[in-house]
Amino acid sequence: MTAVTFKLTGTFIDTVPGGRPTRWAGKKEGESIEMPVSSVPVEIRRITGPVRKISDDTWELAFNRSSFLGDRRGNEAWFVAVWPGDKKFKRAVQQSTMQIPGRNAEGSPQKITFDPPADVRAGTFRGQNCAQNPIPGCP
Repeated sequence: MTAVTFKLTGTFIDTVPGGRPTRWAGKKEGESIEMPVSSVPVEIRRITGPVRKISDDTWELAFNRSSFLGDRRGNEAWFVAVWPGDKKFKRAVQQSTMQIPGRNAEGSPQKITFDPPADVRAGTFRGQNCAQNPIPGCP
């Protein structure tokens, strides 16, 4: 099975987006905004969810038991972007969430076909004679 991987990196915005950022930037939407000039990258960390960090910018889906409980715990991945700050700009921490579909509801249905088992003598289980060698689960 091939793992599902994706790229995720952090960066600074160079123009003010609409909404609340216009208030904290004190500028209009679309205006340029000063950003740090630094060799220190924005680090992305996992908070929770079915993902695993492979490298600085590569992640993979890593499902586990909680991924299939039927509630949303396995359907979200939470991340935090952290930048340590410098002499001019203070430290920045921003969290984000990524929705992961609980099941694939699109596309063609899948079907797995197995060859029928070879003839098995009545009263046997895993090649053992149940009457002579009783084991748990033997009929």
